Amino acid sequence: MNARWLCRILPVLMAILVIDGQAHALQTRRPLNILFIGNSHTYFNDLPGVFRRIASSSGRTTPNVNSSAFGRYTLLDHLKNARTLRAIDYGWGAYHKPWDFVVLQEHSAIPAWAEDNAQHRHQFETACTQLYDRIKLHNPDAKVVLFETAAWNGAYWRSMEISDTSIGRNATDMQDRVRKWCAYTAYTYVPTHCASTRKNDLKVAFVGDAWERNYNNPNRIMLHAADYYHPNYAGTYLGALVMYATIYNEKTQRIGYAGMLNATTAGYLQRIAMAGNTIKPKAYKTQKVEGKTSALIIPGITGVCLLLILIWYARQCKTNLK
Repeated sequence: MNARWLCRILPVLMAILVIDGQAHALQTRRPLNILFIGNSHTYFNDLPGVFRRIASSSGRTTPNVNSSAFGRYTLLDHLKNARTLRAIDYGWGAYHKPWDFVVLQEHSAIPAWAEDNAQHRHQFETACTQLYDRIKLHNPDAKVVLFETAAWNGAYWRSMEISDTSIGRNATDMQDRVRKWCAYTAYTYVPTHCASTRKNDLKVAFVGDAWERNYNNPNRIMLHAADYYHPNYAGTYLGALVMYATIYNEKTQRIGYAGMLNATTAGYLQRIAMAGNTIKPKAYKTQKVEGKTSALIIPGITGVCLLLILIWYARQCKTNLK
């Protein structure tokens, strides 16, 4: 073998290394492991399942999804629930794979009550902080997503027999409260009060804001169920879209799954979901979240080492020919 011949095949070898690295990258892509913790706003119409189908239809590796959700539960209730704590600690599946994301959904009224009620405010902030620490203890690389629920239907306040202004004077006021205390808790309170060394792996999925954009749109559709505060299927679909946009940092529309909706309605809700503050506020530093293992680095390192060896060998051959 002479140096001239080796120099000719060197580009070919480099191309092979690049292709090999890309093949390894494809082989080591893995699904995200995501846990949803909440109440009926999570399990109505199976929001985790809708989210999973949306992610899969967009070309993502289908995520592994689990949930721990019980009617009327608060996050404080979850701190006392063995099933929820076991789900956090044990991770996904028989091999207990750590969670990549854990979604926390508080009782829809508590962030609204937090505006005027110090007890509810303290309960919300403390429960979020303690759950965050529990999640990070057993899943150090997990990101935590706080689910901002939507304000109740405006018809609730128009029904004077049952309306309660402790959650706000109207739907807009309630949404302002929920947004304020979710954002404050995620971006200020938890980072300054948590015990975890990684204090900023928490962000908000602004589901309620997307609902508000719909109701402010001339083409608005009904998202509430008949009880004024739970979602109908369209409301769940919109919530799952916002969750998808938040977790995957997705800003484009390439979703094929419409579920029980027709294509026109699904497309409208996709535009609503992607139009607003659903990705990240400035306080949160986005990190790449598509599931990949550290093995992706190996092909690159191996390629560099092999390339250096080839260069050294070529120089040696050239020296020997002199």
